[in-house]
Amino acid sequence: MLYFLTSNRTISYQLVALFMVVFIAAGCQTPWPQDPGNSCLVDGLPTVAASDYCKPGLRDFDATEPITASGLPFFENCSANYDKVASFQLDVPAKGIVYLHRYQNFSGQTALQFIGTNCKEGDYELLSDCLNNRSEAILGTYEVNAEGYSTVIVRVFYDLPDMEQKPVLSFATFTDRFEPVDYIGGKNDNGEDVRRTVDCRGRLNSFILRPAPGVDLITEVKELGLDYKTCDCDQEMVEVAFPAGIDANRVRPRVIRDSTADDTTRFSLNFLVTIPLNPLAGFDPQDPTNGNEGVLTPSKDPVLINNPCLAWQKPVVGPQTNTFRVAIIDSGVDTTLFKNEIGPEIDGPGAVSGCLTMGNFGYDFLNRDRSPEDQSGHGTMVSSAYLNGLRMNQPVRMSHYKIFADGKGSFFDAMCATTTAIKSGHDLINLSWGFSHDTLPEVLRQVLDLAEANNVIVVASAGNDSSRVDQQPHYWPASAGGDYDNMLTIGAYYMPGDGVATLTDFSNFGENPVELAAIYGLPQVHQLGGGFSEAAGTSISAPIVARYLSHAWSPGSNAADVVNKFLSNDMIIKEFPGLNGQIRQGRCLLLPVQSNGCQ
Repeated sequence: MLYFLTSNRTISYQLVALFMVVFIAAGCQTPWPQDPGNSCLVDGLPTVAASDYCKPGLRDFDATEPITASGLPFFENCSANYDKVASFQLDVPAKGIVYLHRYQNFSGQTALQFIGTNCKEGDYELLSDCLNNRSEAILGTYEVNAEGYSTVIVRVFYDLPDMEQKPVLSFATFTDRFEPVDYIGGKNDNGEDVRRTVDCRGRLNSFILRPAPGVDLITEVKELGLDYKTCDCDQEMVEVAFPAGIDANRVRPRVIRDSTADDTTRFSLNFLVTIPLNPLAGFDPQDPTNGNEGVLTPSKDPVLINNPCLAWQKPVVGPQTNTFRVAIIDSGVDTTLFKNEIGPEIDGPGAVSGCLTMGNFGYDFLNRDRSPEDQSGHGTMVSSAYLNGLRMNQPVRMSHYKIFADGKGSFFDAMCATTTAIKSGHDLINLSWGFSHDTLPEVLRQVLDLAEANNVIVVASAGNDSSRVDQQPHYWPASAGGDYDNMLTIGAYYMPGDGVATLTDFSNFGENPVELAAIYGLPQVHQLGGGFSEAAGTSISAPIVARYLSHAWSPGSNAADVVNKFLSNDMIIKEFPGLNGQIRQGRCLLLPVQSNGCQ
């Protein structure tokens, strides 16, 4: 456990510590290590060896006892007023370009100087200006042309603040420039286009930070010297970016507890969140060992196409009083559709001025504008599945919060949108997406706690990976389904000729978190540009359940009571013993029947 001196900068130091390198090596316990000298390197200087971006080999040094080379010329382009000067060396890659990453767990000013040499007496050349002179950024990336030299000596100039914890400087070097695996788009606080990079682990180069009420997080984040982005509709949530190629594992945050000051910051790594671009999860209804009978989709399934209740039915809602408010957090919506079915965006008690008071459909958290126009069709299909056959005495108003473009989005935008939906007075939130991670991220836990405290129903799709979500790696938010009485995680079943519900081969499952299964798809949902198409997957199963939960709701209802009332309705819920161990109590939402008004 780490401790910082208590002062009026305690929170700032805590934020700095969030990015401390999590790596224990001899260099953290002793002075700068003395590597054996050889004919190609400068005797007595430690060496940082090249490594791979997916498995970076950091070298950690005790910043209180630096080593520097003797006999090197003095280059005046770096200030002589730093507390400490230390040196290390590295081999020049074959392409002649040095790529270096710097990590430090303190907020003192730092600068770097690069010197090229071929290990001959007097053969030294300054390769760079004084890089990051007087910078307090706790992370840095450097690209220096060292062509014609075999070795680069790096001088590090830095100031040490008063701190109780041992100050550590860490470095990693690479032979090539970092090439992102993928990108997602978005805008920064100035409205400028940005492309956030995705690394080889599917992670984004940023953290999510949340303070307790009363903490000026923005001021503290600025002192880190790193770029940041605030949540449009929740200033208590901030995304702090570190340079592309920096390994998240090496800078993941650590909880700091001070004996006299509580750590009020909550944090999480920022994950890549995805949805299927083609929301049509077909499957083989037969055991492959008994022969392949082909792929089944809703348009080929006689149980679905012969049920008139599953064809598109225009929703019927009551007068504009006691509104039931639904948030679909997805890829947006085709704004040319549903104009008569979807009321204007709400301005609830917790709405933020300038964000939610803007008109007809919702908000785009990816591009930071007021037009959540769907690009993939996924959100449009999810909305259609919810509205199909909706029958309520109260009106429904739907908010579409766009967090995906081309099937990709960030965990930060997902949490920002979900928090906004909760704070602006929605009664139900549909989450037909997810991501894999071993443990429940603290930020997601806080958001789900907020939904529970604000009496909001949460419906999540179980996912289409044929995996258990009650074992690692978990699939969030689906894996949290069993932990909240106001939340349901939905799997997908199909109904073979014997009338016994069977889990589809694509649906995720897990007896505790997956509390219910619904039919795997619909033969008719709206598609981008108009018209209808079939759609299948747990992304469709979830909004079908959300629609039934709407029917169980009444003004003033408690969210957990609505969920319990719905699950206890034996007219529409049936237990199938064959699903025990996969779905809680083997429960399934039955198909609607025409004789019961398609309920």
